[in-house]
Amino acid sequence: MTQFLPSSARRRMLTAVVLTGGLIAGVTATAAPAAAKCAPGPSCWGSVVANPNTTAHGYAYNYVSGRAANNAAQANCPGNCGLYVIFRNACGAIAVGNNGVYGWAWNRSRARARAAAVSNCRRYGSGCQLRVWSCTSYSRS
Repeated sequence: MTQFLPSSARRRMLTAVVLTGGLIAGVTATAAPAAAKCAPGPSCWGSVVANPNTTAHGYAYNYVSGRAANNAAQANCPGNCGLYVIFRNACGAIAVGNNGVYGWAWNRSRARARAAAVSNCRRYGSGCQLRVWSCTSYSRS
């Protein structure tokens, strides 16, 4: 359930649409998160966004569509956040390291999503730290 991509000039955009299940509850040091009401059921979406070359990041949770969640997370990012992970009924995380390397992951478990993002980042470089994470209410946080 985890994925990773090396950072390069050719691959600055990352899209991950996760078709699992859950609502998001995130913690980061950015502007207030964008939260919406998502009716209990199989389609509660969230998104985490970041810029691997700056500290800019954002997140959104409990949206009825992936597009709406990503739009809200992007609006919450105080900069150009071209790196994003969209997920449904799960948790998403982005880790960033030195020289713009990054890793991302999603999982129904918050701990697994966070750990996998950092681990995936370390495959391509050093200094990797969790930048942003969030979980939907229907994840197994």
